[in-house]
Amino acid sequence: DQAFSQRDANLQIYRQVMLLSVAACTLASIACAAVLTGPIRKLSRSTRSIAGGQYSHRVKVRSRDELGALAEDFNRMADALELKIQELAAAAQRQKDFTASFAHELKTPLTSVIGYADTLRSRELPRLQQLEAVNYIFSEGKRLEAMSFSLLDLFALERTAPQLVTVQAQALARAVAESMGYVMSQSGVELRLSVEPNLLKTLLYNLLDNARKASQSGSSVELLGCTTPQGYLFQVTDHGRGIPQEALDRITEPFYMVDKSRARAQGGAGLGLALCQRIASAHGAPLRFESRVGAGTTVSLILGGSEP
Repeated sequence: DQAFSQRDANLQIYRQVMLLSVAACTLASIACAAVLTGPIRKLSRSTRSIAGGQYSHRVKVRSRDELGALAEDFNRMADALELKIQELAAAAQRQKDFTASFAHELKTPLTSVIGYADTLRSRELPRLQQLEAVNYIFSEGKRLEAMSFSLLDLFALERTAPQLVTVQAQALARAVAESMGYVMSQSGVELRLSVEPNLLKTLLYNLLDNARKASQSGSSVELLGCTTPQGYLFQVTDHGRGIPQEALDRITEPFYMVDKSRARAQGGAGLGLALCQRIASAHGAPLRFESRVGAGTTVSLILGGSEP
């Protein structure tokens, strides 16, 4: 009997030990599974957060194993996605601003043209008033025509990359100077040329035209061209009104004008510098602006290299 009692006691102890061992193994397995699957759950939560629009959410990397590498790759992907979303949002806002500005720029001349045309067709006017109305319709029509040509140039640069060819800088600068000579003389502004295809001609023409509009009668505008260690430098300098520092970052935006009333009075639509920036970028030579209010503005670009 004592032997059987001892056996039963041993079996009871064995069962307890087995139960404790199973429980310990189960807890250990659960803990291991939690440790091993924790990063995966974090990745899953982060994925759901980003899918829900929280693009700034990231995974905290705590290990250097395969899961840690996966978390780092996930964060890099999230960074790229957030940057792309921001770029798309900025592009959408620029498109919205462009549309609003375009509609605003069309409204004023169209309203005037329609108003003067309606006056001419609905009543008899003295000859002088007729001429004034017709001249206003003509000038506003030319302004709309210039705006449409500039927009077509902008759209063309967005759709297709220009074919770059080698040109002689001296001949190019002289051609631009000849084109601008009459307009400069009419404004009483002297053009000084000091220079050792068509897109660059358009760019320089627009830069010179902007310089003319910013200058007072009797002042001068310089077009400089010279070879530098970085490439061939074109530089247009005026000694006119200058541009406020807070406006320098926006002057190449379509339809942006520092002084809208003056720009419109001179036939501007705020597209010249936007077109210049696109042309310069197509040549790998972004425009650089330096200006002081009351002292003038210098616009530079370097062809055949990067800016210093």
